[in-house]
Amino acid sequence: MEATGAFQEGVLTKNFLPKLMPHHRQGTLDGACGFYSVSMILDYFGICNPGKDVGDRRTNTSRLLQHLSRDQPLLEKGLHLKELQEVVTFFPKTPLRFRHKASGNLEQLRRFLRSRVRRGIPAILSYSGGPDYQHFAVVVGVDRESIYLMDPGENHSDGMLYNEWLRLYRHGGRLKAKDSCETPVQVGACIAFWPKGWNLGRKKRRAEATKQAKEREK
Repeated sequence: MEATGAFQEGVLTKNFLPKLMPHHRQGTLDGACGFYSVSMILDYFGICNPGKDVGDRRTNTSRLLQHLSRDQPLLEKGLHLKELQEVVTFFPKTPLRFRHKASGNLEQLRRFLRSRVRRGIPAILSYSGGPDYQHFAVVVGVDRESIYLMDPGENHSDGMLYNEWLRLYRHGGRLKAKDSCETPVQVGACIAFWPKGWNLGRKKRRAEATKQAKEREK
């Protein structure tokens, strides 16, 4: 698959989520990737969009950020996975289910992410390229060679399936990963969450993909 992330009819039902992931840009807020990843998934499920009013101190979003902030503003220092779950549960009235997958075995993590995607469920993935390169992004697709991401820290154009990816390769018999700049990265833990009762079967995924393909042709 080409690395541009351009919309391709028929691909969605195979390796990608059944609908396009909305993109929320974190801008110059270096530590905001986790928060905006949560915001994208909540928007994807149609629950809410906390990222739209992050600058308004009167909103629930602002009150949450003040609650979670410790020694410095949360959107500058960043979040941990435990805090991400606290962000998730703060906004929706809809009951949610959660699944975590610890870091360690990248092959097992890839299989876990792929099983989520096939059910129409995105996940937030953590990865690091060193002490100054730690990041969160939303997993929107998985195949044997790559993990495809919607990255709040990267630009995005309408109709793109993804705007970042991790290339998977084997070295010394072990599965490893590099980002789109060919920088080796250490893939960490991930968290997936979805509304209780969410069930997007194969037929519905196919119908959703066909609908979006036709909309893009207009």
